[in-house]
Amino acid sequence: MLRYQFPFMEKQGGSGFGRDPRPVAMATVVAAVARGRQLSGDARVFAGGHSYGGRMTTHAAAEGGLGELAGLVLLSFPLHGARKPATERAAHLSSVKQPMLFVSGERDAMAEAPAFEACVSELEVAEIVRIPGADHGWKAPKRVWPDGPIAAVADAVVAWVGERA
Repeated sequence: MLRYQFPFMEKQGGSGFGRDPRPVAMATVVAAVARGRQLSGDARVFAGGHSYGGRMTTHAAAEGGLGELAGLVLLSFPLHGARKPATERAAHLSSVKQPMLFVSGERDAMAEAPAFEACVSELEVAEIVRIPGADHGWKAPKRVWPDGPIAAVADAVVAWVGERA
């Protein structure tokens, strides 16, 4: 696995809400995927990210900048602004040719049902896994997930990737 950060995250010490312009973010994704290919040997390559990182990965894929990939893993894909349901951010997804896995918390205020499920169901090669009780940042009530839902997120990703590796 190769992890990377966008330039704005590097400048802010790994946190913050500033964003790089789309061309900078997409160039970062393309460079990370290229480096992943160099390091992967014969292994199949997947790309993705959490929230903004996933969205920029889908834009890069839709524009053909990522080449052949085994799939995209999109965690907490931000379909719309918090509590502002809309689907404009999904317009490019129909141009993505790679299989996509969307893993999102059921309480994700940036991927509210049923709009999120409707958008994903219209895609040719996409699947969605909803994590019960979790929000956009994977916070969930202790009564639902005493140790947090991250293991469930990882299990969903491992199962999906395993089917394609």
